[in-house]
Amino acid sequence: IATGLFAGLSGEDRGVWWVWFVVSSLAFVVLYAMIFGPLAKKAREKVRAGEAMQGTGDPVERYLGAVHAGEGKWFAPMAGLLALIWLVYPVIFFLDEQGVGVYTHPTSDALYTIVDVTAKVVYGFIFLGGILSIEKRAAQAMGRSPREMDEEEYIRFASELTRHEGAESR
Repeated sequence: IATGLFAGLSGEDRGVWWVWFVVSSLAFVVLYAMIFGPLAKKAREKVRAGEAMQGTGDPVERYLGAVHAGEGKWFAPMAGLLALIWLVYPVIFFLDEQGVGVYTHPTSDALYTIVDVTAKVVYGFIFLGGILSIEKRAAQAMGRSPREMDEEEYIRFASELTRHEGAESR
């Protein structure tokens, strides 16, 4: 974003604009490499760990295992969708009048607005829908939803869940 700003502020100097565009694009490639490299690997590990946890007899372990596996499996489609949406930004920037001149700033502003709404609002709704689906599958793996528990059961469940999450974070 900062390198795109520097390119935009470069004014009429086309050479400076292209340098900043290339630098920005390289930073973008590094970001993609991180998403589809180490973060994707971590998501796959989370799936394996979650699936192992689901094989236990403990309802909290089954619940957490389903959550972990679901989150890990949800990473790839969400990362792919986000990467695709993000790819539109440099394309708009490249085609703008400061770039190759296909259209003027008002058109690029409108396109950025559409992509921003897609990247934030639409992506957010899809993401939240996936999280709710993961939570529903986790409740099914446990045998019931935490909302269906009586107060004493829920307190024990919440305590166990907090203990597991605390141990996991260490």
